Amino acid sequence: MRRKVTLFFVFLLSINLFSQENNKSIFLNSQAQVKDYFIATGEMIMVDLLVYDFNNLFLSSKPIQTSFSVFKQNLSSPWIFDNSSFKRNQLFHPYFGALYFLSGRSNNLNFTESFLLSTMGSFLWEAYLEGPVSSLNDFITTPTAGAITGEILHRLSFSVYDYSPFLSWVLSPVDGINQLLRNSRAITPAGKTYSFSTSLLSGFSIYDATYDSLFTPGLGAALNVIYNNPYGHASKEFYDQFTLDLYYSFWPENQLFKMNMDGLLYSIPIYPTEKALSNIAVSFDYDVLYGSNITLSNSSLGLCLMQSFGDKEKNQVNYCVQTDFVYLSTSDIFYLLKNNNTNYEKPIKQAPYTYKYGPEIKLSFEFFNSLFGNLSIKCASEYLFTYKNSTNDEELKTDLLIFTADASYEHKIYNNYYGGIRNLFILKNEYRNSIQINRNIINNTDLYIKILY
Repeated sequence: MRRKVTLFFVFLLSINLFSQENNKSIFLNSQAQVKDYFIATGEMIMVDLLVYDFNNLFLSSKPIQTSFSVFKQNLSSPWIFDNSSFKRNQLFHPYFGALYFLSGRSNNLNFTESFLLSTMGSFLWEAYLEGPVSSLNDFITTPTAGAITGEILHRLSFSVYDYSPFLSWVLSPVDGINQLLRNSRAITPAGKTYSFSTSLLSGFSIYDATYDSLFTPGLGAALNVIYNNPYGHASKEFYDQFTLDLYYSFWPENQLFKMNMDGLLYSIPIYPTEKALSNIAVSFDYDVLYGSNITLSNSSLGLCLMQSFGDKEKNQVNYCVQTDFVYLSTSDIFYLLKNNNTNYEKPIKQAPYTYKYGPEIKLSFEFFNSLFGNLSIKCASEYLFTYKNSTNDEELKTDLLIFTADASYEHKIYNNYYGGIRNLFILKNEYRNSIQINRNIINNTDLYIKILY
């Protein structure tokens, strides 16, 4: 019965969604340059229904049972920190949140309106479509990380459209579908890609922990996108400046995926001159470390000071100082992640990670010289505390000290080709009652060839 009701609802929505624009083509009953809240909401609901079917087909062992009684129960019951897989919570949920968000952006809603739409989509999912248990962490991650992911995909889809319409569709399928239906694109966002590069890497990984050690070779790839110059940036729209940094190193015994999506909600230039660009900004970031020996995600909001001196073509120095509040971090419990109960002998029913919060500091320094080459150092450190009621065992409430350092040196080889060396260092110390119980060290060293487009 519920399936019939759902199909009938989709049928009614489709009747209202599509109309004849002319005698030859069927388009959305909306002009491309006008905000369309109705269609945006309808597409958000359709995304929810598609995610529901996707979840039942690929992610759940049995179909999710939904009803209005379950919906009523979820509204009156406390929402919990769930124990779904890290990949599902921290990779899938941000992407589905991005689809909600893109339902708004592709219909010319602004960042704030699209964020609210994504929040509505997440609420509908958690309260009704996911079943009798509503997830507090997913309700936070889906719209916030989804807004970051969605805005990046939206802007990049416009940036690459002239080069590859197909890639534009891949980046933002919701933008592509609306373009097809309207025969016109949404309003082009203000801004453009400032820098874009890809790299091929080869090196080795050193892994050392309380219980294990590993040394392996590795192959990998990296991608870096800077949208609008971050230094001296004056915001016209929320998140109209961001940096996307992807890194993947793999070998049969060891893999590591690193993703940093760092952007500015709002930025104000201060004392700009011909030789110096400075600004203070509100940052809104989503970072992920996902590998064989570590799982970590950070959703954060903060303030940063950024300055650039000189000319990048000859001699330039950039730096950034940033302080953040990590409002939701997902971090592994190492001995559960590795199925090693050396420090924990009781049987436990919990995903191998906990949910945390705490302060964070990020520092970056870049030096560009036409003769010497390019030097870059980026560091981040955070101290994280476990949220109350986020674990089913009080002994799993631990504190974390995490430090990452990503350093590289490169020199131009020919035209837009660069050769370089990169070192990624990760330290994670875990404490219970101020006593260190675990230590994880990961160090990846790579030689690479980079193409700057």
